[in-house]
Amino acid sequence: MKELGRRDFIKILGSAGFTLAIMNTPFGIKILNAEDINDSDMFVPNMWLHISKDDEVIIIVNKSEMGQGVYTSLPQIIADELGAKWENIKIYPALAKDEYIDQKMGAQLTGGSTSIRHMYETLREAGATAREMLVMAAAKKWNVDGNSCYTRDGKVFGPNKLNVKFGAIVNQAKKMIPPLHPPLKDKSKFQFIGKPVKRTDTHVKVSGEAIYGIDIILDDMVYATVKMPQSYGGKVKRFDITKAKSLKGFINAFEISDGVAIVSKNIEDLLKARESVLVEASSGVNPNLNTQFIEDTLTNYINKDGIIARRYGKAKEILNNAENKITSTYLLPYLAHANMEPMNCTVQLESDRVTIWVPTQAQTSVLEVAKKLTGLPESKINIHTTYLGTGLGRRAEVDYVIQAIEIALKIKRPVKLIWLREDDFKHDFYRPANYSRISGCVDKNGKILAWDHKIAIPSIWERVNPRSMRNGIDSAAVEGLENLPYDVSNLNVEFVKVDLPVPVGFWRSVGSSHNAFTVESFIDELALLAQKDPLEFRIAHLANNRRASRLLGVVAEKIGWNNKDIGYGYGVAQHYSFGTYVAEAAKVWIDDSRGEIEVKKIVAAVDCGSIINPAIIKAQVEGAIIMGLSTTFKEKMLFDNGGANVVNFYDYDILRANEIPEIEVHIIESGAPLGGIGEPAVPPVAPAVANAICNATGVRLRNLPITSDYYKKEKRKSEFLYGHI
Repeated sequence: MKELGRRDFIKILGSAGFTLAIMNTPFGIKILNAEDINDSDMFVPNMWLHISKDDEVIIIVNKSEMGQGVYTSLPQIIADELGAKWENIKIYPALAKDEYIDQKMGAQLTGGSTSIRHMYETLREAGATAREMLVMAAAKKWNVDGNSCYTRDGKVFGPNKLNVKFGAIVNQAKKMIPPLHPPLKDKSKFQFIGKPVKRTDTHVKVSGEAIYGIDIILDDMVYATVKMPQSYGGKVKRFDITKAKSLKGFINAFEISDGVAIVSKNIEDLLKARESVLVEASSGVNPNLNTQFIEDTLTNYINKDGIIARRYGKAKEILNNAENKITSTYLLPYLAHANMEPMNCTVQLESDRVTIWVPTQAQTSVLEVAKKLTGLPESKINIHTTYLGTGLGRRAEVDYVIQAIEIALKIKRPVKLIWLREDDFKHDFYRPANYSRISGCVDKNGKILAWDHKIAIPSIWERVNPRSMRNGIDSAAVEGLENLPYDVSNLNVEFVKVDLPVPVGFWRSVGSSHNAFTVESFIDELALLAQKDPLEFRIAHLANNRRASRLLGVVAEKIGWNNKDIGYGYGVAQHYSFGTYVAEAAKVWIDDSRGEIEVKKIVAAVDCGSIINPAIIKAQVEGAIIMGLSTTFKEKMLFDNGGANVVNFYDYDILRANEIPEIEVHIIESGAPLGGIGEPAVPPVAPAVANAICNATGVRLRNLPITSDYYKKEKRKSEFLYGHI
């Protein structure tokens, strides 16, 4: 089997008549039915843990693996408290069931950098419960005091060199009464927590054995895609399948809730059918929508009355009378998720049950739409979470799941829905474009006296959960603003909800991704106004925030802030999000003759409180920085004729491997409560780079992305206004 290529392996699964994809790895990560775990032969102290007579330790993970490492970090927590042997661990993704919900979220959902934060205590207790029951069973078997026993490497050890493997006492452990409050290990005795344990999914991903949603193969399965109206709010008026009928593999095309579904026996004919099926749709809610219209709308909305998100002091009054003040505006575009794996979902609908294989972040939402559309009870619905080819918030939506179920209900055969890359770009839930106007002033001592921040932005929460809108304010839109970390005597933060038909959703680091850029850029502007060093200016205004100022000191030292290389620009930024502090410093080089900007180095320091796996933290920070650089220099959604005007990566450019700078990550353990790590390193990237560019050239760039043309335009403007720098 190891000699087979990925696609040959998948073909064998299909030809062997598998109706279930099973994924065997060195760590036994599997997708399977709940009944495949024979609990009668196992010790099952709780829903998160099963131990077999063969010493297998099965850990159930209720969070989706989309590259962030939860198939490693979450099992680390249980395994450590249990005293398991790491090589005996098997990892099963949890089915979508109420018992597996994240209690703090009230749903089975992966997002908000909460996986470790929300599950840490639950999983430690789960492992400790099993450990205590195994110890009690062994102590009873040996007739010794349980306090003299302990677990390690998959065994219970007792006095006089007594030891027994977990599997040998499974039956006895079943009879023990679970402790209500099992004692948790002291940190000094951790074997896995806090250690750089190697990821459990590396081998299968490198070898091609990992099963993503797009890899699922079932008996008698057909393939489907959907042609959706290109304009927002557009509806199908009519469609023609005459040409598609000539294709051997073509099965049918029919209208579903948001487009025309096309079904074929194979991928090749599906793609041909998609091209030949002609769909006529209405012009949508705003046929004149284009990129310029969106930018004009944002800049117009900034002059509308907004809602006060936070106010103390008299910022507006002070600014009206201040002499030493500045006002700046910042414009940021819509951004796509651009997931590596296009949206897909496989549905097998039988007479009395439905089985769904899907790369999703939102199992509870998938379960709810399956119940609603099929009319089946939860007990008849099995939802299997596959590996996700990235998520970034996009797979918390269920639009593609709804399509797959609707098609399965119509076609009466197992169906795999696959979106084209074009569909991903044109029908995303984008990070919202936004426009900020900020005014600030400093006193004679260089302290920030007043800050007035107004943001015009479409609302995510109004669509996702209107009840979460607090006094009409979208909390995602003002995160990082209403909790501005700097010591400011007078503050005013105002939110203006922009009405545009472009769908918006959660994107990695959500509102922090854009608000950090405006705040940290404007802090540099105020430092210049106060004639202060930007680093010292920040630290002076973070006197009561030891964690943030400490990180700034680390990155400044590592980037060489006080010993700058001649000819380079240096910039710094910091941001707090998802319970974690991150500071980043950038070193850039600029070729003024060509307007080329090259980031030479990024240094990051992160304080996420306590540490579970430093290797995963480092990898997440590196990945977040790369993604942040991509949005700094490359990414921007374009629109025309009422809808998105991006087709593929040739018109939505992303950072390439040869453009990645040297990245240095420093992890600072503060002992504070656990923070998230998947998202917090994205926000400081863009402002650190923009500040470095300004440091090198005197040109302040307030819009993203920072292209060569934009830089040259702003430089010419700066030279015209202020003379040659």
